[in-house]
Amino acid sequence: MGEGIDQKRINFLPAEKIKLEKLDCRGRILDIGGGGEGIISRVFGERVVAIDLSRGELQEAPANGALRIEMDARDLKFLDGEFPTATSFFSFMYMQPGDREKVFQEVFRVLEPGGEFFLWDIEIPPHPGGEKDVIAINLTVDLGSEEVKTGYGVYWPGNEQSLNGLMQEAKKAGFVVSTVEEQESAFFVQMEKK
Repeated sequence: MGEGIDQKRINFLPAEKIKLEKLDCRGRILDIGGGGEGIISRVFGERVVAIDLSRGELQEAPANGALRIEMDARDLKFLDGEFPTATSFFSFMYMQPGDREKVFQEVFRVLEPGGEFFLWDIEIPPHPGGEKDVIAINLTVDLGSEEVKTGYGVYWPGNEQSLNGLMQEAKKAGFVVSTVEEQESAFFVQMEKK
């Protein structure tokens, strides 16, 4: 994380460990922001339809049978009720605050009734000013069969994000939140389309 960025600009949150080895997802999985390390497709392979705005991020993701499509999550090109499961692994932090609500609405639309949305991300507090204008987190992701060491970072000013704010947007879109797990900076939310 932070390659090519002056380290003095980065505010690193405490490193976290995320365990995915027991993740239970039904059927075909729509993975929002599934490029880069392709964490969800590493676990579920050809069951995953990974979408990302960046062709480069999709090309970087492991070729493991997942279908990789360049697509905007604010305007999903899928029919209503197409997926039983959707995921977002540290992708909302890269969305503009005003776009997150639209993404929740689109994910809700393409999930079938009873479908679940699994979301992992971080709290991004308001920027306090100063030279640190990038906020980042280093992660160890336990997939059961392997551990992936990675990191995610985003330009900080104007990109605040809170667990409570995301849950409010999810509920406004129609989701019912069933599970919330908080770590020091990262969190996991499981929600359902009733």
